[in-house]
Amino acid sequence: MAKILPRICIIFFLAPSWLTGAPPDTFKVLKVVDGDTLLLSNGERVRLIGVDTPEVHTSNKLYSDAKRTGQDVKTIRELGRKSSEFVKKLVANQEVMLKFDRAPTIRNRRDRYGRLLAYVYFTPIQFEKPPTWLEEDVYFSQLYKKGFLNALIVYAGYGYAYTKYPFDHMEEFRGYAKSARESNRGLWKDK
Repeated sequence: MAKILPRICIIFFLAPSWLTGAPPDTFKVLKVVDGDTLLLSNGERVRLIGVDTPEVHTSNKLYSDAKRTGQDVKTIRELGRKSSEFVKKLVANQEVMLKFDRAPTIRNRRDRYGRLLAYVYFTPIQFEKPPTWLEEDVYFSQLYKKGFLNALIVYAGYGYAYTKYPFDHMEEFRGYAKSARESNRGLWKDK
């Protein structure tokens, strides 16, 4: 019996999520690294498919964002902070569920930096009245009700539709980005 007990413990420790009762691919968000990258409780860094947010950290991307948009580095960083704060308010320390894309270009589920590429779904917080950081039309949108984080960031105007590589929801994301610009939501408010 003494030899069997450790083996049983190992089996439950390594058990698939369906055996333990947790939904598959569900993890807690330990940290919002920036507006399009999360650190999860399983140690994975997740890059949100179809979303690009302004850079916060010093990197080549920060300088290329500044050059591409014609804005200075300080402005890009501030916009990146706003994007990150929006995402933090939605998912920091919350359980999220991952879903994966079927597009051939992202079938391996990793980007060149080793981050997991995924769609992230969260449980929307219900408010009596939407808080100031969550615009009313965003709060009452189907994307918020579904908890589809990737699409919501673009629709709310806190990120751009990243369409360099094809993905399942690419045309929808392009429409969400256009809607955000035309409605002056999120980062477009300041322009």
